[in-house]
Amino acid sequence: RLPDRTLFRLHWTEDHVIGICVFALIYIIEVLVLSATLRDEQNKDAQAVAASSKPSMAGMTAAFVDTPVVVDQQQQQQDTIVDASIITTEKNRNTAPTTTTATDTKKNRSRYLTHVWYAVALSSDVAMDKPLPIDLCDEKLVLFRGTDGDINCTSSICPHRGAPLSMGWTKEVTTTTSSSCSGSGGSSSSSSSSSKASCIVCPYHGWAFDGKGHLLEVPAEGSDATLPKRPLLTSYPVLERGGFVWVFYDPARTRDASLSATEIASMPATPIPMIAELLAAHSPGGRATPDSRQRWTAVHGSFEMKAPHMAVFENAIDVSHIHFLHGGTFGNEDVPSIRDMKLRTVGDTSVEARFELTNKSQPYFEVIQKLYKQMKNQKDVDGKQDGGEEISITAIAMLPCTSVIAFELRGGLRMITFVSTVPLTATTSVNRYALIRNFAHAPQLDDYVRRSMESILTEDKAVVEQLRADLMDQEVSVRSDLPQVAFRKLRNAHIARGYSTDANLHPNMRRYEQSEAAKLGGWLNALDGMEGEAI
Repeated sequence: RLPDRTLFRLHWTEDHVIGICVFALIYIIEVLVLSATLRDEQNKDAQAVAASSKPSMAGMTAAFVDTPVVVDQQQQQQDTIVDASIITTEKNRNTAPTTTTATDTKKNRSRYLTHVWYAVALSSDVAMDKPLPIDLCDEKLVLFRGTDGDINCTSSICPHRGAPLSMGWTKEVTTTTSSSCSGSGGSSSSSSSSSKASCIVCPYHGWAFDGKGHLLEVPAEGSDATLPKRPLLTSYPVLERGGFVWVFYDPARTRDASLSATEIASMPATPIPMIAELLAAHSPGGRATPDSRQRWTAVHGSFEMKAPHMAVFENAIDVSHIHFLHGGTFGNEDVPSIRDMKLRTVGDTSVEARFELTNKSQPYFEVIQKLYKQMKNQKDVDGKQDGGEEISITAIAMLPCTSVIAFELRGGLRMITFVSTVPLTATTSVNRYALIRNFAHAPQLDDYVRRSMESILTEDKAVVEQLRADLMDQEVSVRSDLPQVAFRKLRNAHIARGYSTDANLHPNMRRYEQSEAAKLGGWLNALDGMEGEAI
C-alpha cells in the first residue's frame, strides 16, 4: 500500500506542478505583451508632446495662442513689415492647421487692461448741465462738464451713503482759503482768497465734489465746516479727442499724480488710440491743415453687445469672417481668400496688417466713384474683377481695444471704420465708432452711413453673442488670423508689465491689487477702511 500511495502522491504533485508552470508561462507572456503595448503608447505620447512643444514649420499653417509668433531677432525689430510667411512657408501653406491649449489665453482675455485710455462716451453725449452715468470695467462712473467746458470723471458712488451722483446736478462752489503771515515787530496779518470750482452735487444730501474728488460742500454742516483736504472720490484723467471722451483707467493709481491728462497722453507708453484722419474730420473744414486738399467727414455712434469685450474686439479685426457673416452686404463668398498679408508692430501699443481681398460691388459706391472721377477728370481705373472689386485694406489694432479698418477703393476713395470696444461689465461691451470718409460730405448721407454700420454690427452681434471660448480646451488659428494673434501677444506683454486687473475682483479693491499696500498685507487695512470713516 505504501508504494501505491507514494506513486499516487508523486503523480498528483507532478500534474499540479505542470499546471502551475503552464499558468505561470501564460501570465509572463501576457505581462510582456502588456508592457510592450504600454511602452509603445508612451513613445507615441512623448512624440506628440515633443511635437506640440516644439512645432515644426514643415507641418503647420499656424499654432498660435499664448506666444503665437516666434521669429528671430531681425524679424522682431519694431516698425519693420514682416511677411506672413513667418507663420508658414510657401511650401506648406495648404497643410492642415495645428492646435494648442488655450488656458492662459482665456485667463488673460478676462482681465481688464489698466494704464490705458478707454472711449467711455461720445463728446456729444456730455451736456453742460447734466451728469452722464457711464459703466467701465464693472465700475459706476460719472462724467460732468465744468463751466470751462472741460469734462471731469469720478466715481458715481457718493462716499456718504452710496447714492448715485449721476442722478444729481452740477453747480459752481466758491471756496475760501485763508493765510497768515508775520510782519516786523511781531505783528501778524491774515488774508484770504476765493476761487470757484465746478462740482457735481449728490441728489441725496447735497454734498458737492469737484473734478478731483474733493468734498467742497456739506449743506447740513454749514459753510464753516472743516472738510478733509484729501479726495474722497476716485477721479480719472479725461481728454476729448476725435469726437470721443477718453478716460485714463488707472484704479491702482500707478501714474505720476503730477502729470496732466494731456501730458499722460503725450507719453509713448500711454497714447490715446487715434488716427490723423479722424483728427482732421474734427478740424475746421474737415482738413488737417487749412491748405490741405484732403477733406474728411466722420459719423459717430454706439452699439452694445452682450458679450465679453475681447470677443467683441477680436471680431472687429477678424478679416476673414466678412465674406460669410456679411455676405449679404459687402462680403464675397465667391472669392473669400485673404491675400498678400503683411504685418508690423508699432512700438508697444499697436499692430498693423495690410492685405488684399475681393469685395462685392456696391451700387452706392459705384455711383459715388463715377461722380468723384468726373469731378477730378479721372479715367476709369482697372482693378475690378468679375464678381467683385479688388481692394487694399489696412487693419490696425491699438491697446487697449481700438480697431481701424481702412478701405482703399478705386478713384482715390477711402472709407475708414474706427471702432473702440469698451468693457462695461465682464459680459457686456459697447462699440463706440466713427465712420470716416473722404467723399460725399453732404450731411444728408450721414444717416445712410450710420444705418449701414448699424446693419453690419447687427450681423456681428448675432454670432458674437453666441461665441463660447470659455468651453474650448484648445483653439485653432491659421495665417489669416495673424492680426488677432499678434495683438494677443501685444496685450499679454502689457499684462506682464503689471497693467491689468482681475475682472472678478470687486471694483472697490482694484486700487489695492497692484499697490505696495497690497503687497505688504494692506488688504486688511483696506477692509478696515471700508467699515466707515468720520470726517
